[in-house]
Amino acid sequence: MCKDLKQYLEDNGLSQREFGERIDVAQSVVSRWVTGVALPDWSTLPRIIRATDGRIDGNSFVKDLMDD
Repeated sequence: MCKDLKQYLEDNGLSQREFGERIDVAQSVVSRWVTGVALPDWSTLPRIIRATDGRIDGNSFVKDLMDD
């Protein structure tokens, strides 16, 4: 689970669908990131970083993997 992304969406009142639209991915893709089923690919990561003003980056996803 990517706790940082989940918290970012909650803090900013964004649905997974709305965030997906901002970075040009489907809601189902965002859901897979939030639940930890998948990680974003390298081509998507810069869009995530820009859309979140750097609050979510590659470390946001990796640190949760290390906690498991």
